[in-house]
Amino acid sequence: MGIDVSKWMHYLSALGVNLLNPYESEWDIPGRDGSHAATFNQIASVDLSMANVIDQYIKLMDKIEDMLSEVTGVTRQREGAISTSELVGNVERAVIQSAHITEPWFWTHSQIKRECLTMLLNTARWAWKDNKTALYYTLDDATRAFITLSD
Repeated sequence: MGIDVSKWMHYLSALGVNLLNPYESEWDIPGRDGSHAATFNQIASVDLSMANVIDQYIKLMDKIEDMLSEVTGVTRQREGAISTSELVGNVERAVIQSAHITEPWFWTHSQIKRECLTMLLNTARWAWKDNKTALYYTLDDATRAFITLSD
């Protein structure tokens, strides 16, 4: 076709398309005389539109969510994603098993919350030790109390 290498590279970079003449007889392919088009499947088109990329990202996120639910032990049934074909016993078993797997994590989280609140109260006691004021406080059982801080 009379295209030199620099022009070929320009078309490749500018258009992102590899132009090809299937009737080219200079390819030195055995049994090829150039009278009919070459039959090959080495070049495929790739759709790089945004819809395709977004779809691939969505599939990737679904896969990551599936892997996380598998690793953490929180099943789809526990999340509330129950299909109509699932049996009640299977759903209950999956939820109970998931609860057994994650119970130590909830216990550890509760212990950390308890330690944080204890540290907060100790810090508040130290900060207000010179000021003998009474604090108005609501307890866990919704009762109200005045607490006077001591040294």
